[in-house]
Amino acid sequence: MDKTIIDLDIGNEIDWVPSYLAESAWLEHIPFAFWLMKTLKPRLLVELGTHWGVSYSAFCQSIEQLQLDSRSFAVDTWAGDEHAGYYGEEVFSSINILNQTHWRRFSSLLRMSFAEARQYFSDGEIDLLHIDGLHTYEAASDDFMLWKKTLSQYGVVLFHDINVRERGFGIWRLWQDLKNDYPHFEFSHGHGLGVLGVGQEFSAPLKTLFAASSCSVQAAKIRNLFAARGEGVQLRWDFRRVGLHLQKIEEEKNISNLTVRQLKEKAEILQSNFDSEINCLSKDLREARDNIAKDQIKISKMVESLEHQKLSLKINNDELES
Repeated sequence: MDKTIIDLDIGNEIDWVPSYLAESAWLEHIPFAFWLMKTLKPRLLVELGTHWGVSYSAFCQSIEQLQLDSRSFAVDTWAGDEHAGYYGEEVFSSINILNQTHWRRFSSLLRMSFAEARQYFSDGEIDLLHIDGLHTYEAASDDFMLWKKTLSQYGVVLFHDINVRERGFGIWRLWQDLKNDYPHFEFSHGHGLGVLGVGQEFSAPLKTLFAASSCSVQAAKIRNLFAARGEGVQLRWDFRRVGLHLQKIEEEKNISNLTVRQLKEKAEILQSNFDSEINCLSKDLREARDNIAKDQIKISKMVESLEHQKLSLKINNDELES
């Protein structure tokens, strides 16, 4: 095995099965998140921009599985923005239930703006800061400068979407500026992930990672390794999504079949009621015809009787005149 890969001290953590998956461009970075948490062992981590919680859940899963003495905070308004899109209460409700169910012993959700949350953290106490909010150059730069002093001597900052150059994304420009001043490593898969060493003290594996950035061959090996593991996570989600889609189709089919049966039963009831009404009307019609026939017989007899009386009267009149 390549010495650089060995020096990264990569273990089976990059093959852990994620405990939580959702639609996200961050899925492909989950194996790296597992490795980073093992390597950095942050005492305090803060995520700025959580959305559905894919990255945050990877950090929290690592805390549990590695039994780290860590505290974690997710900061977000959970209202969305022009890049993530705007969404309803269901997003926060989902991540809140997840947090309360699995991570509340060490994790807190701060539903507020990044600027509002800054007052709750002291300078030099954050070991891992993940910046994944609004991705314009100005917004990302403001986030970094606002939170920079909170970073400890071991501080590492993650920037997502450094490989996106469309729709007003400008974090790639910020990354170009920052990586000239700090130890760093960057991944291009999964919309890009920048790893910035803002602290002064790093573990040996992290030093190896940052050093590999200056060697294209070593960097490519590391990128390929984590990208391949990331593809596996993405495929896992794709299979699950297909399964959920098929399940939804089956449920809709069952509902459709139920609706057809209900309509058929309703039609049968209507037909039965119609047949009953027809039978009743036919009976009434037959009775009416019978009554008409009887009345016609009575009328015929009455006409015959009248004719007979009329003839008798004529005869009587003739006899009287003669």
